[in-house]
Amino acid sequence: MGLLLVLCFAASVHCAVSDSLEIEVVDPNPALISATGGLMAADSPAAIDLFSGDLPTRNGAIADGISLLLLRARTSNAVTFSLSPKLGTLRDTGGTAGDSNRVVAVPRVASDGTHWVFVLFVPPNDLPGASLNRSVNISARAETRRGSVSLRLENPPVVLVHGVWSSSSTWDGLNQFLGERGFRICEEMDCAVNYGPVQPAPSFDPAADDPENQFAVNQLIQATTNTLNALRQEGLAAAQVDVVAHSLGGLLARSRAALQSGERAYRRRANFQRGDFHKLITVGTPHHGTPVAKFLITNRDVRSPFFEGATLEEYLALTGRPFGSAIGQMQTQSPALINIGTTLGVPSHAIVGIAPANSWTEQLLDGLPSALGYFLSLDSLLGGNRNHDTLVPRLSQAGGLTGSAVTALRGTVHADLDGRDAGETESRRIWRRIAQLLHAPAESIRFGNFTELPTNGVVLFPAPIAE
Repeated sequence: MGLLLVLCFAASVHCAVSDSLEIEVVDPNPALISATGGLMAADSPAAIDLFSGDLPTRNGAIADGISLLLLRARTSNAVTFSLSPKLGTLRDTGGTAGDSNRVVAVPRVASDGTHWVFVLFVPPNDLPGASLNRSVNISARAETRRGSVSLRLENPPVVLVHGVWSSSSTWDGLNQFLGERGFRICEEMDCAVNYGPVQPAPSFDPAADDPENQFAVNQLIQATTNTLNALRQEGLAAAQVDVVAHSLGGLLARSRAALQSGERAYRRRANFQRGDFHKLITVGTPHHGTPVAKFLITNRDVRSPFFEGATLEEYLALTGRPFGSAIGQMQTQSPALINIGTTLGVPSHAIVGIAPANSWTEQLLDGLPSALGYFLSLDSLLGGNRNHDTLVPRLSQAGGLTGSAVTALRGTVHADLDGRDAGETESRRIWRRIAQLLHAPAESIRFGNFTELPTNGVVLFPAPIAE
């Protein structure tokens, strides 16, 4: 500035000397968010005190379309804010104009007489193309004063949810695959959903009021919270995650989205009443149940010499597959499935596994009905059309989604019981599809809403053999 003054004096001309305009970037969530999920009005000195008060600083945001950033500067002059490149938008906090790439913010007066200007940055709903992170620059001009700030944008973090009779380790391969490609997955232990070691087949009923029957859904809630908090500690505003779920995990995710009240409500002020999930991708999930569950429940007390005199339920428990609540709830017309209802407002995609003809896993599973005295194959139990992954029919896996919101991949089984088949959580074809979907715009035709369970569906299950 001293050199500029010397040059102006030597030239005997009038110069406007520019001072820097300091811009602060803070997180308005949840302190400035109303009960309806919008930003509270900055229409009084008391409100201006809140807007200019002690709020967490941020250096960027998640590209989820809702994780707002508040930019503020202390000045008595109007400030013109401009965004470049056009990723996300700017919004006048006074509500006088819609989203734009250029906003003029007028000063407002706090109770102590200080003047402030405010503008909101609204992140994009997704990053373009195959981007996983980008940066934007917001410049500010107030008469002769200038300022700017750079913000980083990242795709939402990914939370992986395993299925029945499994654990978080089932996703180790996908975890590494996505990590090598730059996707954000929280590595902290408390970010993982790992209900299997405690409850291998837990309840997913959103209407369950017993704490024991809320265990798995609560794990998902806590893992989501911890994942978002980890990003906030890095300086990112974050309100949503992308969820990838296998089998029962998809039902747990939808059950979580069905919770409407209390501290466990899916939509609440902390996520702008938009919910915790930016996208939901399910793999092999029995959205409409499976006849296999009905078969197991019907025959749970049947003893067989093939089980060394044990009942079916006892035998499966000895192999690490206890019935638990999930098996009964995965019957095709169960109250738990009905209670989930339609999963609205959660952009969802269903990956449907189709087993190869005469897979090794299917041949093994064919022995179960025979051991219980039934003259039928696994395929006939599942509809007799070879449209299943050895445990869940194709239509059930789709969950009411159609068209581009469904990906059917032949050649995978629900879970590899033999070692010569490709299980759904092990398939690199499925991993690649998941990565493509995580890049895809959430508002595109690749995503839809899972529908409620059709209560007039045909229950596929053979009548017991008369003795």
